Amino acid sequence: MFGHELEDDRPRRRDRACLLAGLLTGATVGALAGAPAASSIVALASVGIIVGGLAGKMIASHISADEWDPRFNQRPHVGASSPDDDVTKSS
Repeated sequence: MFGHELEDDRPRRRDRACLLAGLLTGATVGALAGAPAASSIVALASVGIIVGGLAGKMIASHISADEWDPRFNQRPHVGASSPDDDVTKSS
């Protein structure tokens, strides 16, 4: 187990999270839109779920795995490995 890296599941987690967010948002917007007419709540919530799920999948395809969940072994950003100027200066 120490010799090999575990499978990278970041894209799968990103896809699931975006899909779930789209489904819930679509269902909520659809239910709120159908609230004035009680008979259309279920129909509009169903349409909202479908549209929200598609939107979530499309959004997920535009987010890279590194933007979603960066790896911990990345190099530090600019200036993080340079020496501290205050320590090297003698006064």
